[in-house]
Amino acid sequence: MRTTLGLRRGCYMKRSQVPDESLAEVLTASRRRCCICFGLHGDDAQKAGQVAHLDHDPSNNHFDNLAFLCLEHHDKYDSRTSQSKGFTIAEVKRYRTELLSHVARIQRPRVPPSHWSTQSSR
Repeated sequence: MRTTLGLRRGCYMKRSQVPDESLAEVLTASRRRCCICFGLHGDDAQKAGQVAHLDHDPSNNHFDNLAFLCLEHHDKYDSRTSQSKGFTIAEVKRYRTELLSHVARIQRPRVPPSHWSTQSSR
């Protein structure tokens, strides 16, 4: 398993990366769209971003605990503020549910890999 040095709440720690299969599941389900951008602004554009652990536990790689966030929103989600209310887990999960429903509705049907060879040989 790959590891990186991460910064979590002001201290460096060695942490595991999201396993490849879990990462692929989140990236393909979201189509690299930030659920907070979608929830707040209806923005369903593809973004540069990262997979966030919603409970801030890097060892919890269950799909329900992961969400694709753009870099700006991932930074804001992981930050603590003293005056303004930050994003909550429940809020981000609701945005994620709305985004995944939206992506499923707009997703074009894809030709499965099993049909690639038969179609190209015609």
